[in-house]
Amino acid sequence: MDKSPRSALTPPSALEENFETVDTNDISNWLISIEKCLHKVCSIAQEGKLNSDQKLKISSLTRNIGHSVSQMAVYYQDLKLKAKEVGSSVRAIREKYDLTNCLENFQHSIQTRIQENWTKPTKAEKVSFADMVKTNKNNFLRPNNFSSIAIYPTD
Repeated sequence: MDKSPRSALTPPSALEENFETVDTNDISNWLISIEKCLHKVCSIAQEGKLNSDQKLKISSLTRNIGHSVSQMAVYYQDLKLKAKEVGSSVRAIREKYDLTNCLENFQHSIQTRIQENWTKPTKAEKVSFADMVKTNKNNFLRPNNFSSIAIYPTD
């Protein structure tokens, strides 16, 4: 295993690798096949010219092998589930990281635009209210042409 500092600095995309898992049915079929082979070994040992102690040892060893293989399959399934959980956690963290970067970029662009616009004089500073009433096409600033209302102050 490489424990150099370079491996800790690898980019996140290099850390995530797609892994292939074995289906549960395939594992079950393998276990059945192994059990059949071990049963054949026991039956051959029973037919051979072995003493009872040797036959008992062979039978015990085959049971231990069958148990160990079954246990290995259980550990594999557990490891597969944990790998899927880690993969989904990595994806969630990556999405949060990407969202954080996106928000930081957005914040930076807003700050840049504010600074750019703060230094430039805006059109509102150049246009007077009278110019807006004269040139604007919206009626909310200018009364209709056929309206002749005068407002006088009260004394």
